Amino acid sequence: MPRPNTIGAPTIQMSTLLKVDQLDKLQKIAHKARKDGAKHISAASLIRDAVDDWLAKNDQV
Repeated sequence: MPRPNTIGAPTIQMSTLLKVDQLDKLQKIAHKARKDGAKHISAASLIRDAVDDWLAKNDQV
C-alpha cells in the first residue's frame, strides 16, 4: 500500500546520512508531539520543517 500524500506538493525521495543520536533525538521529539496531540509528525516531517525554515531565513523560498 502506498504512503498517503500528506505533503500536498510534488516530492522526491533521497537518502540522507544522519548521526544515530540526531535521529534518536528527532524520533523522541516526534513521539512526544504525537503524545501531545499532533496527528501526524515524524522525524522526516521535522527535517522537512527545518529545511523550510532554513530556506525562508536565507530568502530562498
